[in-house]
Amino acid sequence: WFKVYWEDSTYPLATNGCDGACDVINGDACLCGTSVMRSRGYRVTPSSIEEMTERLFIGSFDPLIMDPDAYLPTTDPTSGITSHVKNGVFDSTTIFEYSDDKGRRFFVKNVVENVQVRTLGNLNTGYSFRNAPQFMSFVPAESTLRDAQYETDATLDHYFYHDNTA
Repeated sequence: WFKVYWEDSTYPLATNGCDGACDVINGDACLCGTSVMRSRGYRVTPSSIEEMTERLFIGSFDPLIMDPDAYLPTTDPTSGITSHVKNGVFDSTTIFEYSDDKGRRFFVKNVVENVQVRTLGNLNTGYSFRNAPQFMSFVPAESTLRDAQYETDATLDHYFYHDNTA
């Protein structure tokens, strides 16, 4: 299981028949269809790191490692955010770079992924939540030692750098 960040903090409940949008299972759960929607996060560089980190959650590699000739970096002196624009087009392939208050560098994709809750007949219910990140596949045959190491490393970073535990 994983924590779900529901849009507008609303979601289907079995206690009200799942709003008639999904099937009620065992009297205490809703069974719904889903689809993942990807969209561009920003049309221009965000005005602050805080604004950006409230909306963008998908990490990226340093674009200079991937294709140094395709990305043009531009740093906003006010926000400190560097926009790496691919082939001159500011879109969902744009990567933002920033540093946190502990000096760590981060790269995030200019992408927002939401899971749309749908009826079992594939109609939109109006419910959605942010797609939860994960490193490991839910399919055991696809999981690797490398994936487990990435998952563990991310968890340890969270413990080490979180303000409550750092």
